[in-house]
Amino acid sequence: MNTKRKPTQLRAGFTLVEVLAVIVILGILMTLLVASIGGSGDAVRAKLTRVRLAEIGTVCEAYERRFGDFPASSFDVDAGQVPNSTNLGGEALVAALWSNGFEAGGNFRVEDLINSDFDRSLKSLSDFPESDLFELADGWKQPIAYLRSDDYGAEHVYILDSGSDSSGFESRVRAVRDGAAGRYRGHGRFQLHSAGVDGEFGTEDDLIHP
Repeated sequence: MNTKRKPTQLRAGFTLVEVLAVIVILGILMTLLVASIGGSGDAVRAKLTRVRLAEIGTVCEAYERRFGDFPASSFDVDAGQVPNSTNLGGEALVAALWSNGFEAGGNFRVEDLINSDFDRSLKSLSDFPESDLFELADGWKQPIAYLRSDDYGAEHVYILDSGSDSSGFESRVRAVRDGAAGRYRGHGRFQLHSAGVDGEFGTEDDLIHP
């Protein structure tokens, strides 16, 4: 259990209603963005993915305000309940955001979810009726990697679609640091990663929030 308390003056900045209002505004802006730029090229997908990462970040902020901590990027369940160690952060994020009636802040749809490694838990770990372990998708329909700060030091494995056939391949992602300060981005918080245009983590075109 996370027993750390944040100063009252910092927590009093925004109410949950205000944070959720920001989420709705981001959704409207993304709709306007699609309508204005049109097309379906990689530049469009990159812009939409940046908005998507910002939206997820705002939902995680709302989750922290409601439950006292950011969603975990691993599962705290009995051994053997989760079938493999791939996509864990993304799967744990979806399970958390769709649990306890939170419904991801009401801002994402079923169409925003994928299951790139086609796995299921022994029982449902979220409010979904089925036990599929989903991930939120970026603009290229690849899983978005999620890392909470207590998992920053580990290497995380994701299954990405090669685009050439029905099989996927493993790609590894690590939390990134700022070059000048040497500290992790989102220090004490979380990071969200999209593999970007080339569909592989750890390359220059990755999209990272924050």
